[in-house]
Amino acid sequence: MKILFWLNTSKKNAKNLYPLYCRITINKQRSEIATGIWLKKK
Repeated sequence: MKILFWLNTSKKNAKNLYPLYCRITINKQRSEIATGIWLKKK
């Protein structure tokens, strides 16, 4: 099992924040979910 968090840089909002996504991979099957957290890109 792998868990990956990343900023989706293609979905910037008006406040220049990016949504944090989570991808869970189990036996080569992926599932992606939005965490509901918005962050600045550094």
